Amino acid sequence: MVMNKKGLFFWVELIFLVIVLIMIILSFPHSQDGFFANKDFTDMQKLGFSTLQSLDNLGFLENATNPANFTQSNFTALSNYIRSALPNTISANLEYFNGTNCFSESSGALLSICGNVTRTKDTALVEYTYAKLSKPITIRLYLRSILG
Repeated sequence: MVMNKKGLFFWVELIFLVIVLIMIILSFPHSQDGFFANKDFTDMQKLGFSTLQSLDNLGFLENATNPANFTQSNFTALSNYIRSALPNTISANLEYFNGTNCFSESSGALLSICGNVTRTKDTALVEYTYAKLSKPITIRLYLRSILG
């Protein structure tokens, strides 16, 4: 009768150990995937900000904007400068915000709603304020990887 109790405890401990190991193995890849997705998202935000900052430092933003009246700026040139500075594996949408109104990226038309860009959870938002005009303009850059 003593042998049966030892055998029962052995099997209970073994089953418990197997359950714990399965739980650890199943949870490991999910945390790993989340880490890499978050790192990619953060890297994309850093890339977008550094791209806008570089264009500002090189004078491209200054050349395309009209300091007296932002609505008369060359929005097509601004958009082309920004898009050409980003890798072709990243999709970008832009909008310009002057503190009260938002403007579209191509024609500079006044938008009825700011941030009306279709965004999925993998879209990174970068905001860069360009303060060399009489009224600072914030460039909102919506970045998304097109690699999947």
